Amino acid sequence: MSCAALLAACGGGSDTPAPAPTPAPTPPPLVALLITAANQDAVARASANVVVSAAATGAVAPLAADGRVVSSAFKRPAGALPAFAGVTSVGGVLQRFAQFAVRAPAARSMTVVTGQVRALAIVRVTEACGSSGNVTIELNDADNSGSVSAGDSVSFSFNACSSGLGEAIDGGLSLRVATVSGPNISGTLTYNDLRLVTSDVSFGINGSVNLTYSEAGTLATYRSVVGAGGLVTLVTAQMFSDSLTLRPGFEQLITSDAAAVAPGSATPGLNTASINGELTANSLGGIVGVVTAAPFQRYAVDAYPRAGQLIVTGASGSRLRLTALSAATVRIELDADGNGSYEQSRDVAWSALI
Repeated sequence: MSCAALLAACGGGSDTPAPAPTPAPTPPPLVALLITAANQDAVARASANVVVSAAATGAVAPLAADGRVVSSAFKRPAGALPAFAGVTSVGGVLQRFAQFAVRAPAARSMTVVTGQVRALAIVRVTEACGSSGNVTIELNDADNSGSVSAGDSVSFSFNACSSGLGEAIDGGLSLRVATVSGPNISGTLTYNDLRLVTSDVSFGINGSVNLTYSEAGTLATYRSVVGAGGLVTLVTAQMFSDSLTLRPGFEQLITSDAAAVAPGSATPGLNTASINGELTANSLGGIVGVVTAAPFQRYAVDAYPRAGQLIVTGASGSRLRLTALSAATVRIELDADGNGSYEQSRDVAWSALI
């Protein structure tokens, strides 16, 4: 009886459940950021890092007229590994990886037997990279049609893959095709802990975008819309280190004209970049809206855009305006009180932002 009383006193034999653990506090939801003189540099850096486009990368190798590429063995096209020399922005990196991904279906493995094309539904191969590491490529011809079509997919798994140009790639990238017509393709591009390190900057990317890529003559157009989960990019550069999040619906439009030539230059290549949507960053702690009032233009001979204007909006009508004055200088204007008049203006070097 004494033991029974002791057990009862200590709760022994009771069916009463243990109290549930206290849940971790939920972080407060992000709200619009008030843009002020104190945070304008952080806002300018985050916004500029997204919009500044890479140097012209050239058109993606077009598919054969019927969507087939015939080869006697699996072989990626020349220059299949993306090159990132001169890329300083999130926008530029996303564009290069997208062009790399849409090139891949053209490298579909085929076997030629007395002139006939035999489709291989799934092809997986691991190849050495240019300098060190390797990449595993898997092509999935979902309908076994032997041509690029809806439902097909290609995925890449990079393992310390280096081209020998001071660049290294790790992680995963995949493209699921929605539509295709000649060199024009659309689908979902997914970044799975994809990491890029160059001599100047490093990027880490997670998330997915709905991608549309098209070509007409020397002009290639890349449009992406961030998916429901958002797109998170970790950026570390000499003047900039942050975690940027492009929120769902964020749109980026980049065109590359392989024939355009800057005045006074003989080197062809021009990229234009426009963005529209919401973003946030660790350095900001709130949400800002960004829209290009005039597309940013960057020739292949330029280190940074020589033209273009970006409007950044925050809480209570606060605004920041970035205007490219040249390929070396950008003007930053602040309207902190939201009255429609920019009360502060200063010109800085592009290199101070990115």
